[in-house]
Amino acid sequence: MTTISPGGRQAGKSEKYLLGKCLLHLKDLRRQGVKVKGRKVHGGSFQSGEPDLDIVLRGRAVKIELKAPGKKPTARQEHVLREWSEAGAVAVWLDNFEAFRQLLAELSKEPFFDGT
Repeated sequence: MTTISPGGRQAGKSEKYLLGKCLLHLKDLRRQGVKVKGRKVHGGSFQSGEPDLDIVLRGRAVKIELKAPGKKPTARQEHVLREWSEAGAVAVWLDNFEAFRQLLAELSKEPFFDGT
């Protein structure tokens, strides 16, 4: 499991605000022709600890737990991220949009299945 945190923090911005920016960025990438699909994972008793964003980028599973600036994942969330990572997904938590943008840009550069 990787942690992506400080750097590019926007004071006073909520997790909900960050989620909205991330989802808009995914839509923009799709419009640009990037092979990406993402969705918000809605919580519930059966989803406890699951990452907030479920993304497939060029055939690669990406699981992202979003946090408000300065907040950290719970022990349960860290455990679930570690399980996803051990299964082969990119599984991270982050608390700022710039880290999200940079992560997707880096993963887009890596050679991986792109469906062609």
